[in-house]
Amino acid sequence: ETECKKIPRGVEIHIYTSETARDRCLREIFLAKKILPKNCNDFDLKDSCEDIHYQLLSEWSIQQNNVSLCNLALGKRDECYLHFAISKDNPKICELIDSNATECWGGFRGGGGCKYIKNDCYLHFAIKRLNVDFCNKIEHKEKIGPTRSECIREVVEKSKNASLAQSVNITLCDTFPSYLQDSCFSDVAYITKNPDICEGIKDMDERDNCFFSLAKKLKDGMICYRILPLSCRPRNCLNKIFGYDTPKPPDPNYYNVSICDIVNFTTEQRDRCYMHFALKTNNPSICEKINDTHSDRIEGDRNYCYRTIAYELKNKTICYKLPSEEEIKKECLDACNKKRKAKDCSKYCDKVSKENSVKGCLDYISMKESSTTASQKPSK
Repeated sequence: ETECKKIPRGVEIHIYTSETARDRCLREIFLAKKILPKNCNDFDLKDSCEDIHYQLLSEWSIQQNNVSLCNLALGKRDECYLHFAISKDNPKICELIDSNATECWGGFRGGGGCKYIKNDCYLHFAIKRLNVDFCNKIEHKEKIGPTRSECIREVVEKSKNASLAQSVNITLCDTFPSYLQDSCFSDVAYITKNPDICEGIKDMDERDNCFFSLAKKLKDGMICYRILPLSCRPRNCLNKIFGYDTPKPPDPNYYNVSICDIVNFTTEQRDRCYMHFALKTNNPSICEKINDTHSDRIEGDRNYCYRTIAYELKNKTICYKLPSEEEIKKECLDACNKKRKAKDCSKYCDKVSKENSVKGCLDYISMKESSTTASQKPSK
């Protein structure tokens, strides 16, 4: 111990735990001798000292069948209770755990890096005893798991209890706080094998993960096509289930543009969503919804949307739906400054006009019509 204290403070040796050489040396000494440190100030990190108390007192409490020893475990008392409850297979010990106590890993507090210890205790016994009554004891405080629906999902999965799965429905989520509604919908969809419930999820990533989990569980490639087609996610979903021997996609009209307004998109994501549906269905009225704030195109996304559909349908009337000259110049400046960061953007965009944009659109369609007509003429 004396030699450990000679090691300079603050010399880190572990990239994840930030445990220092000094603390590691002291920890190995105290654990080997099975004695508690008298002064945590000898350590660089208080957590290192508390962890020694936790490991030794957890071990002694179980050996002596004396849970009260956990009260001496400094900041790790509740982790000690959890360890004792699991080791002794005694769910009543869960009640001793502070409902606000959390256990975090990777040094993070909040989000996916933590869990409520008391809830985790109930989750353990719910799964071990296949009893959802323990799930109902779980309290929701923050967006930190485990949740009641997650607990029920685990029990259903392990028990293979069809009647239990059938007893679960979307009303389970009515008692959940708003910040846990999406995760509850995802769990209920998985339990009931009903992808329609995923449609009610507002967070894009949570919604897509809901469909992916069900597609994988049911080995149903059509569910992959319900993932928002704004990236490679539907294809990745199919590849993970079927490899490259994938089923054919459903009718293009299977997707509904209203999803762009339901899901919690950023403005840029929503514009991409509108663009996707407009081009997929060749519907120029959807182009009007595009905000164009984040466009990288010099002509603007809305302009591009109209022009592309006009070309595809060879419909010259759509060319006249292009934005006003003021909007075209603004979109040009925004995109130019963002993409080129050039000093001559104003000079460049002054040459852009609605008249020229419409003319370019009409000329392209005429050229396309001419080439089509020429290709259809019989060869002599």
